[in-house]
Amino acid sequence: VNGTYRALVESRGGIYTGLDCSPGTNVDFVDDACYLDRVEGNSFDLVISGQLLEHLEFPLLAVVAMKRVVREGGWIALIAPFSWEYHAYPIDCWRVCTDGMRFLLAGMEVVYAETVGRDTMGTGRKPAGYCERWEIHDRRKGSTG
Repeated sequence: VNGTYRALVESRGGIYTGLDCSPGTNVDFVDDACYLDRVEGNSFDLVISGQLLEHLEFPLLAVVAMKRVVREGGWIALIAPFSWEYHAYPIDCWRVCTDGMRFLLAGMEVVYAETVGRDTMGTGRKPAGYCERWEIHDRRKGSTG
């Protein structure tokens, strides 16, 4: 809705795969960001989440899913608001501080986590032998977990 990283990725020779919760321009497939059920583990060299986390009920679940789908040695880049006005699309639940970004990227080799202006940004590299620190018992409707 508000933009894409496709041109940035493709201008550097990368292959861009767009994911969203609904079909649209630059959306290659539709999936729930908290689960990424349609994405195999260790599939991507880079996962970018720009201005998504505040719109999720469970942003930690989404980042755990991102960690699962990025390859060892791959990167996760997160951008989330620190100080923004309310902007429901369809909901607006969270703001992220620098410590919160470090928490979300726990277990990664955190290269950068900082609040700059109205946004908090973080990047982390997935280390060899990565093991998720959270065991999350999924109780979503219809879940077998």
